[in-house]
Amino acid sequence: LYSCLSKYKAVCVVFQNTEDILHTLTQHTRYVTTCAFAPNILLLATGSMDKTVNIWQFDLETPCQARIAEDQPKQFTEDWSEDDVSNWLCAQGLKDLVGIFKMNNIDGRELLNLTKESLADDLKIESLGLRSKVLRKIEELRTKMKTLSSEIPDEFICPITRELMKDPVIASDLR
Repeated sequence: LYSCLSKYKAVCVVFQNTEDILHTLTQHTRYVTTCAFAPNILLLATGSMDKTVNIWQFDLETPCQARIAEDQPKQFTEDWSEDDVSNWLCAQGLKDLVGIFKMNNIDGRELLNLTKESLADDLKIESLGLRSKVLRKIEELRTKMKTLSSEIPDEFICPITRELMKDPVIASDLR
């Protein structure tokens, strides 16, 4: 019932029956060249000449609202920069730890590998309560990642690496 219309650097999602524009997605910086809807969930993948693929999650309750899947700067935590981790810490009420994490160059991949020992020994977080809170928040993040990755349609996953495709290509000899 929905169709996707590429307009230069934006994508319009249109309700086919009425031709009403439900969403206008403007995340890309260059021409959008492809769109693909997930078959069973409200996800849309858009690819652009800016060499990015965005996965959009729609909210049926609020037409004209769409967001990049997950409420995080990037879809997968492993891809987070140190700044993304800092933003996440602030959002979790752990603003006091931003300096420690930046000083130790903790990016998304490092964040997911933190343990109670590394928090105490390497990052020198002395408070047991604070270490426990950080570990709980990281575990919640891991759970969200697993949930998101299990909802992503197989068509968006690389058949070789089994990771979300970021710059997909189709061989010219495949039809």
